[in-house]
Amino acid sequence: MNTPMQGQSEMEKIVERLDGLEKSQSNVRVEFVGSIIAAVIAAGAAIFGVVQQSRADKDQHTVETRRADTEELNVVNEVKRLYSERLDPLKGDFETQRSTIKVLASLYGVPTAVKVESSFRTAATIRGLQDLMPGLERDRDSQVVGSKERLATEADIERIKDSLEDLPRVLFVESGLESNIYCEDSKRVGATNADDIRELIKSEPIRINALMGDRADTGPKWVADKIMTKKEYAGAGVILVIHGSAFEGTPVYDLPTSPEAKSNQEKAGAFLAHLEQAGFKGKVVVYSRGDSMVGLVREELLKRSPDKKTNLELRLVQLERSGRKSDPDGLKDIDCFKAGKPNGERIAWAVRSSLPRDDFYVKE
Repeated sequence: MNTPMQGQSEMEKIVERLDGLEKSQSNVRVEFVGSIIAAVIAAGAAIFGVVQQSRADKDQHTVETRRADTEELNVVNEVKRLYSERLDPLKGDFETQRSTIKVLASLYGVPTAVKVESSFRTAATIRGLQDLMPGLERDRDSQVVGSKERLATEADIERIKDSLEDLPRVLFVESGLESNIYCEDSKRVGATNADDIRELIKSEPIRINALMGDRADTGPKWVADKIMTKKEYAGAGVILVIHGSAFEGTPVYDLPTSPEAKSNQEKAGAFLAHLEQAGFKGKVVVYSRGDSMVGLVREELLKRSPDKKTNLELRLVQLERSGRKSDPDGLKDIDCFKAGKPNGERIAWAVRSSLPRDDFYVKE
């Protein structure tokens, strides 16, 4: 700062001092701003380095991921080549195809088995995938929660579930009353018609579930609501197989599709009408050995449908009963759902002819 000159006025002295102070502060500001700029430049360089490293790491990760994907694809393609003959439905029989999927899972892991199976998908390969589930679930339950082993097992279970998610489903609505069970051998062991029919169609590429219509706490409306609240029970890939007497003995429930349903055929018809109006998209197989029963179920459905029409795709299966004219000699087991017997052949045909075309099962 300059020394005040002799003879300066007080005002001149003050101005001079302020000038000096301002210049001093200006220097401080320049130094301060300069230090900030230097710090920002240094930080920017560091950040740039981090970003560059991050990008390099990301690029490396991408390369490694692509390499892993390529290696996995090569493994899958090689496995497909090695096992193509065994998985070809024209060359490998059902049990060979089924067991091959289990072999692939044990040799190459579930992910590879799932990818290979989806390329060759048949009823047998689907069953092979389903066969893996009980063992995987046992392994999961025996493993420590949160452990790497359990997480890997859970991932395998989800892979299989995802792969089988779009399979068509056969849903039985059945009666457990002894008088409605067709086969005497089944009555003795507590099995139902649904259990017997299941044996005939278990080799098909389907999932199978059953609901009992004649429990004391259920009825046609309860079962219909149960179906419509489960997306997987109500979609286009569902084949509903209903016994004409499925609701025998249940309390009478008023349905939105009244008139009131009292007889077995009225309950079954009201049940189907309620399902259709609720948006059911699947196919329906109605079976009975009672005289004209399946036709009566259809009539009851139409009574409760708008304009007396239905858009449900129905298959009505009239079955044999021992003692009819068609069975003059009382053929043994004519009532039973067994392979080679009239009832078994008819119901199995009705289910199989309701299945989607083969290309339904092919996953891209």
